Amino acid sequence: MDLLTRYVLENPWPLGVLLLAIAAGLGWTGLQAVDRRRLLGAGIVAVAGAAVMVVGRAIVTPGEHARALVMQVVDAAVAADITTVAAAFADDSSLSLGSPNNPGFPKDDIGRRLAGLAGRYRIKSNRVTKLDATTVTRNRGVVDLVCVTEPTLGFGPVPTSWIIQVDRQPDGTWKFSQVTWVTVGMRAPPRSW
Repeated sequence: MDLLTRYVLENPWPLGVLLLAIAAGLGWTGLQAVDRRRLLGAGIVAVAGAAVMVVGRAIVTPGEHARALVMQVVDAAVAADITTVAAAFADDSSLSLGSPNNPGFPKDDIGRRLAGLAGRYRIKSNRVTKLDATTVTRNRGVVDLVCVTEPTLGFGPVPTSWIIQVDRQPDGTWKFSQVTWVTVGMRAPPRSW
């Protein structure tokens, strides 16, 4: 299941394109040699390649849900849309600093701290440099995110890294259940954030 999720459902392009290229090669050689077996093989491989592409596009995995939610929240944070950012957190979510094993701030504390995105910690510019999403279970995706963020305070661009766990909620929506702010620059973020 893990290989199917990783190489068909979440990233169908490499396998799908490879199968279609093999089908084209078999079809070409089958036409040159007037070999019906090669042409039949080309047709079967082409159908398999097309099926990989269609299935990969049709099924949205937990990792893909997590990636989409993270990007929506990153864009909202840059726009200082605190309401959208806060709504992405589940009621029992937490924010840990440095490591997922560290004790986390509950949602109420997170909400108070998010207010800084519209004030003191307003974001001038942001560039996502890494966005790896993984399906963990049918109801959980995890995103490894690295951004280079420039705050309006004028410190210049600062790299930050995050691990974001996104879970399907009982109502079917996807929300952050645990966010870990791993680093700011090359260090763990300050507890006073």
